[in-house]
Amino acid sequence: IKPGSDFPRFLDENEEKLDLGTRIKLCRALASVMSGLYNADIYSGAVKLENFYVYYVDAMPYGRIKLVFTEGADLTPLEKTRPVDSGDFTQMAPEVSWTRLLTPEAGVYSMGLVLRHVLGDISEISPQDPNASLLPRVKALIGKCVHPRPSERPSMNGIFLELDNASNN
Repeated sequence: IKPGSDFPRFLDENEEKLDLGTRIKLCRALASVMSGLYNADIYSGAVKLENFYVYYVDAMPYGRIKLVFTEGADLTPLEKTRPVDSGDFTQMAPEVSWTRLLTPEAGVYSMGLVLRHVLGDISEISPQDPNASLLPRVKALIGKCVHPRPSERPSMNGIFLELDNASNN
């Protein structure tokens, strides 16, 4: 059995060890999984840290980390868009509070919240961090994801492509 933990616990336990580059790579991995699900028209809706499990072996600083999608009670097959009866609407896109529907655009909004959480307090990144120059780009991406107008948000694949480009620089 490979050691691992749920993703929120992994982030908490490794808070001090995760540099910006590693955090961007984790965000890229999350976006890759969700982009695959969205592009296959399998799921839409809210994305939460709790939807992921982390397998790792001596992960920090040089071990391998694998993010696995566990299940998403808040994710819905695209052809079966369903109303949201309850939940923490502060963690969902603004339009969900009045439409009560989890759409792909609402999923992008919640992905922006997840990215913000994974990146942590990005205002505290050292200027000496080799990835510090990526900070404005990542902040802009998060801003696009949490835009109040759904039509102004990128696609889940667009998020992945932007993070893929950033993590390869």
